[in-house]
Amino acid sequence: MHRKTKAYLSMTAAMITVGSSFVVSKFIVARFPVFLASGLRYGLAAVIFLVILYVKEHGFPKLARQDVLRLFLLAL
Repeated sequence: MHRKTKAYLSMTAAMITVGSSFVVSKFIVARFPVFLASGLRYGLAAVIFLVILYVKEHGFPKLARQDVLRLFLLAL
């Protein structure tokens, strides 16, 4: 696949995801409390990102102790 085609497909997928999130969030907030819906959303996103990281890197990358501390402070 050409680089330009891949870029356009990626941008299209991103816009569809962002556009549909507003509609889906209205339905979710109507059925779940806001904080539960937010927690489920971020939990699902974390799982998906970890799977993508594992597949792309063929395992999880090794982190230095200093990097773990920085990541913890950023997450906090």
